[in-house]
Amino acid sequence: MNPTAPPLRGLPKVHKPDIPIRPLVNYTTAPSYKLAKKLETILKSQIVLEHNYSVKNSHELVNEIKNMEIKPHQILASFDVVNLYTNVPVTETVALVKDNLEKHSNLLPEAIGVIDFILMPPAKWVYLTTHSG
Repeated sequence: MNPTAPPLRGLPKVHKPDIPIRPLVNYTTAPSYKLAKKLETILKSQIVLEHNYSVKNSHELVNEIKNMEIKPHQILASFDVVNLYTNVPVTETVALVKDNLEKHSNLLPEAIGVIDFILMPPAKWVYLTTHSG
């Protein structure tokens, strides 16, 4: 595989007013793709979710709520989250991942430190590269 800049394309949201564009990036050609896939495998095997508020996909969600009994005083709600992933605070998310790994995984502290470095925002990589002695 020869790493290249990931291509960007747009998918029109025809069901929305003014038809906004959803950006889609194919990261499979990105230089860090293989590293990200390996990290995903490690994290999925080590992270412990302590609540039942997450689902893998819409099919799992449908199966979860299909047999749910809704009481008269309860209301089902649906939210259309705009720009969800662009608004996830990276620093706080990395801290949560590290905390979870420290509490629940069998990874050595050094391995968790490497994961912390890998998950560091790219701007800090540039800083470390240009300012290291």
